Amino acid sequence: MKLSVEPPEVTAGDEVACRAEVKEADPRVQGGRVELGYENTYLVVAIDAQGVQRDRWRSNWVPAQTVPLFAGAPPQGPQVVHLRVPEDGPPTVAGTVEWQVRAIVDRHRGLDARAKVPLVVRAAQGALAYRTRSPAESSTGTKVAIAVDLATRELHPGGTLTGIVTANPAVYLDLCGLRVQLARTQIGENRTVRRCVETKVPLVEELTLEPGKPVSVPFEIALAADASPCFEARYNMQRWWLEAVIDIPLGRDYVTRIELLVT
Repeated sequence: MKLSVEPPEVTAGDEVACRAEVKEADPRVQGGRVELGYENTYLVVAIDAQGVQRDRWRSNWVPAQTVPLFAGAPPQGPQVVHLRVPEDGPPTVAGTVEWQVRAIVDRHRGLDARAKVPLVVRAAQGALAYRTRSPAESSTGTKVAIAVDLATRELHPGGTLTGIVTANPAVYLDLCGLRVQLARTQIGENRTVRRCVETKVPLVEELTLEPGKPVSVPFEIALAADASPCFEARYNMQRWWLEAVIDIPLGRDYVTRIELLVT
């Protein structure tokens, strides 16, 4: 089985041309098809016989479109079919969302012949834009309000985010530091969450905040060039956040976070 796909890189909503050819005749062949989809790898948390929680990774094939190539014996020469990536399809994310075109020849009472070609998919323009309209989330209580003013909430790998953090205390508050950080969360099966802080930028060291005297600090924070984008796949999703953190000595930190769109 021989398979080629053009173009090798597309945007969700685009069409690809698939050229498939059965190279050797086999009397057991009874049909063929071409499939477009992605391999979705996601985290599953399982409890073993001893009651210990263990992380396990699982991969499932998520079909997007299937087109028959032929019925019965294969025709002579290559067959060309066109497949379209869904407009809401997730982007390619290495090791998590891996798009492929697969050609399958069905053999009666025999092992099917298969060929596959990887496909790189970019998110459609405006996909997941609603995330940039979500309100800030805060865990600061009533002692201090943390406001974050951003130049933009959309960021590309290798890009830089700028803004201003303002801490407005209602009481006298001693803090060990004020920082901003970029964090991502990947949500898997049964709402399993893996959180990772990717970048931290300290803004202020030890300081006492006074009521009625807000402190505003500008900042600049860079996203790694190899950062993976936001996505929503069948079995998991990934979200990015800008977090402003007040470090409280011997206490729980105060955090305000704003969701970003990384594309």
